[in-house]
Amino acid sequence: MENLENEKAKRDIHKWGDNVEVRSFVFIKRVMNRALDGYFHFKKRKGDMVAGSATFFAILSFGPILLTLISLAGAFFPESWQAKDFVLSAVDHNFPNLAPWIYKSIDKIVTAQLGGETGFSFINFVVLLYASLGVIGSLQFGLKTISKQDFKGGFLVDDVKSFFTGLSVAAFMGVFLVLSNPNIMKKWLFTSHSTWNDMATFLIDYNIFPCLASLGFFTFFYQWSTPDHIKMRESFKGASAFVVTFMVGKSFYWVYHLYTKDSLSQSFGNFYTLVVAVLWVYYLMAAFFYGASVACVRQSELYQGKLMVGVPKKRKKEQPSLAPDVDAA
Repeated sequence: MENLENEKAKRDIHKWGDNVEVRSFVFIKRVMNRALDGYFHFKKRKGDMVAGSATFFAILSFGPILLTLISLAGAFFPESWQAKDFVLSAVDHNFPNLAPWIYKSIDKIVTAQLGGETGFSFINFVVLLYASLGVIGSLQFGLKTISKQDFKGGFLVDDVKSFFTGLSVAAFMGVFLVLSNPNIMKKWLFTSHSTWNDMATFLIDYNIFPCLASLGFFTFFYQWSTPDHIKMRESFKGASAFVVTFMVGKSFYWVYHLYTKDSLSQSFGNFYTLVVAVLWVYYLMAAFFYGASVACVRQSELYQGKLMVGVPKKRKKEQPSLAPDVDAA
């Protein structure tokens, strides 16, 4: 009796292992197929071109955004050195390994801006909003191109939607910068318990909070901002593709910069950092539109679907008739 129970337990374990293996294979296959379908949809809808347009406007708006960020940090932090540390940490985190002369220039700009008495004002907000309109407009145009849909409601509805989209992106960027700052997160999370501090250190070092915030925000962003509102499940797939592509690119960025810094400095001199920064911004925009492609791709537009449409259907074999042949008779 005991031997029969042991044999049954072994069979159950083997069956469970086979089911896990089959489900893992199906899941990985679906993920890879969706990623590949999104890539071909990205290339077909000229995602690289709209990413270049968004990069151009993002570079134009970098100056006003930086000045407004400095003013906001000066209004938020009680001490000027805290605001300066926050801004420089945000710049260094998003554009690592800057050339020393660029970093010193930004340091002087931050010090001069914080030393003034202007602070954050309505004019700074208008400048930031005007500079961000180009980025938001290029993102909206790219989503139109990727989803192959037109916005409904005319220019007025389109402009109002772009305005609220810009506000949501600006709010998310502020939250993202705070979550990406290790000093602020340690002040908020660290307690007297060493075990919890070790766990919090792990979450901060591996950027778990920014990744989760990005995943949640872009899930709703893709679902809401596309002209033809897609399902939340499809939007989540696109957001996951964007976050994973961003993390892979950031890891590759460090490796690329580590092993090619000397050759870049020889080719471009002191401006090698600007070249790498422009390429990094372009990669971020391309990753954003690639995530939109993964979210918006349709089965009817895929090459596989078109190939299946062209395949002729198999004709059913005719069953022999049991009735007598009248002609033969």
